[in-house]
Amino acid sequence: MRHIEDWRPEDNRFWIETGRKIAWRNLWWAVASLILSFSVWMMWSSLVVYLRETRPDLSDSQLFQLTALPLISAAFLRVIYSFMVPIYGGRRWTLFSTAILLVPLLWMIRVLAGDHTPFWTLAVIALLSGLGGAVFASCQANVSLFFPRQKQGVALGINAAIGNSGVGLIQLVIPFLVAFDFTGLIDLEGAILSSGTRVWLTNVPLLLAIMIALVCVGIAFRMNDLNSMRFPLRDQMTVLKNRHVWIMSVLYTFAFGSFIGFAAGFPLVLASQFPGQNATVLAFLGVTIGALTRPLGNLLATRMGSARATFAIFVMMILALWLSLLFTPGDGMTGSLWGFLASYALLFAGTGLGIGSVTEMILDIFAAHYKRHQQEIEREERLRGYRRDSATSLGITASLATLGAFFMPAIFSTSLAWDSTLNLAVMWFTVLYVSCLGITWFCYMAMAERNPFLAPDGQGGWMKLNHYDL
Repeated sequence: MRHIEDWRPEDNRFWIETGRKIAWRNLWWAVASLILSFSVWMMWSSLVVYLRETRPDLSDSQLFQLTALPLISAAFLRVIYSFMVPIYGGRRWTLFSTAILLVPLLWMIRVLAGDHTPFWTLAVIALLSGLGGAVFASCQANVSLFFPRQKQGVALGINAAIGNSGVGLIQLVIPFLVAFDFTGLIDLEGAILSSGTRVWLTNVPLLLAIMIALVCVGIAFRMNDLNSMRFPLRDQMTVLKNRHVWIMSVLYTFAFGSFIGFAAGFPLVLASQFPGQNATVLAFLGVTIGALTRPLGNLLATRMGSARATFAIFVMMILALWLSLLFTPGDGMTGSLWGFLASYALLFAGTGLGIGSVTEMILDIFAAHYKRHQQEIEREERLRGYRRDSATSLGITASLATLGAFFMPAIFSTSLAWDSTLNLAVMWFTVLYVSCLGITWFCYMAMAERNPFLAPDGQGGWMKLNHYDL
């Protein structure tokens, strides 16, 4: 039964007997879609390392643009994707949003086979690759609708952690994929690196296209549409009037935006600071740590309070940034590759933890909001309102966060162009993270006791609690 009319995950008996199996099945297919979508989105961050040698006509600025353009398009596309699941259904929209990724992939197979493809063509394909990044917004909204409040954080953490691993996975496998000749399938010639090694960059979009086609079949037959969780666009838009959505978007921008932005720019940063190293494989380590720590951020927020956890995590990220400068080459120092990697591993861990804790803050805000109105609104209506607003908010914050992913590589690029060091980048990132500390402190910690609007439960205590019986 692909269309479900009755969906009551907060009913414990319904959840155990019927809902749990359906919810987890939909989650795992959503994860499969998200892994491949993120791989399509972030493949340029690794491919540009090879294009730097095979296409000497492309400047470093153009190569950074190719990593940034998918981030820009994903930011705008996520705004649209945020509202689509409650309108068209999770199965239908996941199938469409996954299948459409075949467009940039098939185009890439043709383009990468040529030696003289103009930059504008590569730029257009990079923009279309942003369709993969947009899937995250609709996927988070879809997963949140299937699970009861007490399990939403865990489900969203698993979805994002394993799904985000597509970022690190593509960076890990690309060096091995391009080393083999798959031309027995399609007659294409490889490219030659400065070392004389021949690589076949077309293998990357070819393999991804095959895997996406297979996953689309599974999505079509194994996922479900929740007809009882359909909300028209007009009802979803009401959440835009809630100022918490915009406050949380800032925090999420510098949590998720840092993760995806560092993932995009890190291979080129490594190549510039420690030339001769396998930048794509080493970058995989940091990205994987960021992805795997994501659900731990949810658990940490549950234990110590989501606002407190978020504050502590941004402090951790600032310390990791300044620690990295101790191991960066410059001023007569050769630097330490492993020390540099360790400091950025800590930074990536902070981004993953931050994504999880900020997500819990969003869920806490709307749970507390509807808890406060329990005397005025019937329970079923509260649950529908909570699911509608939290799902839409997760999508909107994810949309705006991708803009941060564009600025992170741009800051790296500007810093390297300025004096060939990362000093300027570290200072800018510190300013951004300190601003997040101020927002968290003044809006959800210090001022909450005195400002009932900023404390959704009206008593200044929501940041001390995490799960509400709606």
